Amino acid sequence: MAFEQNTQWIASPAIRYHVGVDGLSLWLVILSTLLTPICILVSWNSIQQHAKEFYAFMLLLLVGVVGVFVALDLFLFYVFWKSRSCRCTS
Repeated sequence: MAFEQNTQWIASPAIRYHVGVDGLSLWLVILSTLLTPICILVSWNSIQQHAKEFYAFMLLLLVGVVGVFVALDLFLFYVFWKSRSCRCTS
């Protein structure tokens, strides 16, 4: 693992903030971070209403996707997975 971070997050139960990047996840993180600005540029003229919310949710989606790729703890993976797949109703 490269760029590994492992610290205690929640004492009981033993949940750790454990993230790291290996060979495959590095390419997936790079791909995600390169495609997100392209998606924003493509949608720049299409989003007329609620633009701030759209870009905030794009950033939240990017955080969730990158978090899923770098999470090494099952609980942390679940948190990132649920943040990536949250559905907002209005």
